[in-house]
Amino acid sequence: MINLPDYIKESNIEYIQHRLKDIASISLKKILNKHYTELGIKYKKDIKNLSFKEQLSIILTGFNTEPVFQLCFYIYDENDFYLGYYQHLTDLDFNYVDEFFVAK
Repeated sequence: MINLPDYIKESNIEYIQHRLKDIASISLKKILNKHYTELGIKYKKDIKNLSFKEQLSIILTGFNTEPVFQLCFYIYDENDFYLGYYQHLTDLDFNYVDEFFVAK
């Protein structure tokens, strides 16, 4: 079992965030190309006008259970109006756990 405080101290958080961002961005792009209308976007080409704010978290899931990384992209239109969010969850080895896409 991984000792989380030691793992955090020995980890390069910037690398973790960059790696998760790469992984999650691919999934989010696929979702947006398919479900852009759920965000109130009329035309697929307008996806390029979206902006994102990201947040990296570590979720402790319970006793004797490995924690997971959560990378959340908050999605905004060109006027900075909040449209929804996308969460990508992985274990500490970057193996897929789950994802959520929520339109406001």
